Amino acid sequence: MGIRACSLAVLLFTGLAAAQEDAGTKAFRLGDYAEAERIYRAALVSPQTPDTVRRLADLYGAQGKNTDAEPLLIRLIELCEDTYGGESVEVASALVDLARVTRNLARPKDAVLFLQRAIAIHRKALGLEHSELAKDFAILASMFVELQQFEDAVQWYVQALRIAEITAGPGDPTLLPTMDSLAALYRNLLRYEEAEPLYRRALTIRERKLGPMDPELLSTLDNLAYVYFGQKKYSEAEPVYRRLLQLWEKAAGLDHPMLALTLDKMVEFYVDQEKFSEAECLAERALAIRKASLLESLERSAKVYEADEKPAIALPFRERAAALKAEP
Repeated sequence: MGIRACSLAVLLFTGLAAAQEDAGTKAFRLGDYAEAERIYRAALVSPQTPDTVRRLADLYGAQGKNTDAEPLLIRLIELCEDTYGGESVEVASALVDLARVTRNLARPKDAVLFLQRAIAIHRKALGLEHSELAKDFAILASMFVELQQFEDAVQWYVQALRIAEITAGPGDPTLLPTMDSLAALYRNLLRYEEAEPLYRRALTIRERKLGPMDPELLSTLDNLAYVYFGQKKYSEAEPVYRRLLQLWEKAAGLDHPMLALTLDKMVEFYVDQEKFSEAECLAERALAIRKASLLESLERSAKVYEADEKPAIALPFRERAAALKAEP
């Protein structure tokens, strides 16, 4: 076969492979995983490339088939090393994916090693203050939390937040996941003084983005009140608790069970200060919400059994509801 004929054959083969991969991508996007797998596996019969292996690995990853994805990612790393070099960002990307898969396979120590290798490559290839490193550091920190190596987790979250502040800006909403995770870790370690400024910053960022009465503020307000209370900063905690209560009332209504949980927290807050009259009032309100919720649940259950022609089962629910109504 002449050179021209060989070149033509290569072009035809390459075009056919590309068309197959496009069809696989379309099937993947449409959720037809079986068809996408068939096409991607057919592409692996030809000389493997990083792209062909990655597509199938990504497909298995999307389905949670981590056992199938792992050997493909190991193969992908080998191909990326041969194609791009051992210190390439392509190798680092595959290592990050392999870390995720081994983490999902309940092998956190392996996951940490893979991610640390990816971080070493990213540091060398991208520099010390790149947004990709912030992501890597935050993931590594979360792995150390799972391993209960909390001090290591703190250090990596701090580094992740520092880089994110440089690359995105100190008030950017993309900082919030890392900021929340670090603050929660400090809170769980009873390091309230370090958690407090993070929750205050998170609240400011969310208020600027969403406004002062958006339900997304609820968790931040709850945590901020908690750390103020943990430090016995009663004067700072009280307006936050009251704002939290107001926001729950607006978001869920005056009789929602979540409102009762907030009232419980405020009862504990006032009891700790021996402000018993305030605590009693809030406790009574929480009890009334729970009583109404229980009554509604009992009557609903009775109706279900009555509709199913099971009066004997429905009767105890009716009796409990009647007794609850008769209580002062």
